[in-house]
Amino acid sequence: MLNATVLFIGEAALKQESVISENVDPKLLIPTIKEVQNIYILPLLGTALYNELISQVSGNSVSADNQVLLQSYVQPTMIKYCVYESMLDLSFKFQNKNVATKSSEFSQQASLNDIRYLMDKAINRAQYYAERVTLYLMANPNKYPAYLNQGNADVSTIYPTARNYSNGMYLGGEIDCDEIPARIKYQGNNPKRWLS
Repeated sequence: MLNATVLFIGEAALKQESVISENVDPKLLIPTIKEVQNIYILPLLGTALYNELISQVSGNSVSADNQVLLQSYVQPTMIKYCVYESMLDLSFKFQNKNVATKSSEFSQQASLNDIRYLMDKAINRAQYYAERVTLYLMANPNKYPAYLNQGNADVSTIYPTARNYSNGMYLGGEIDCDEIPARIKYQGNNPKRWLS
């Protein structure tokens, strides 16, 4: 894998294109941008295409097709994932002796439930944009041959993911699994019978 310090989006662009305020310290955003690029974008593109983009961006020689991919698809996706990943980091301050909530005399701290709601909304948007990247790359295999062809793959090769949504499953009520008898829990019987 090539140098991970080459970023597909900068902190200024992230602030301009998202709900993140201009007064947020870049020191808090740059690590998030790096994490998003490695955790979400690398598996989205696969090692070969990711390394091709890194190489072209670092050499200021981005092809026209890759410019479209970056500006119209990858960067908007990164912005949405950065908003998602930064929410908790921007809500708390990590200090030498504790982790504290940030506060201001002019604003009220959001509750953890509020933050969870916003994070759910942000991850849904990020996954939508990630799906757009996948669909675009699948529709244009001739423009992006490195997407489906990983070349000399080895143990460190990451293949592109085809599944961008990861939602939980609603099972119709809360069940305390510790209270369900083992004969029901592990025998394929319907747990609803036990609840009635």
